[in-house]
Amino acid sequence: MSTKTKQGPWRITFDTNPDDCNMRCIMCEEHSIYSSCQIDRKAEGRPRRRMDIKLMR
Repeated sequence: MSTKTKQGPWRITFDTNPDDCNMRCIMCEEHSIYSSCQIDRKAEGRPRRRMDIKLMR
């Protein structure tokens, strides 16, 4: 059995509200299990980041 690989990205993620992402990609500086960004944000009392919907319209 042979599998042909197509050129190009294998996944594209559009994340307009990065604090809500639940993918936990290992290379992500926000949500990797090795990152403390979200823990630090909560400890500092900073709210989740939200993109204004007006930017998308």
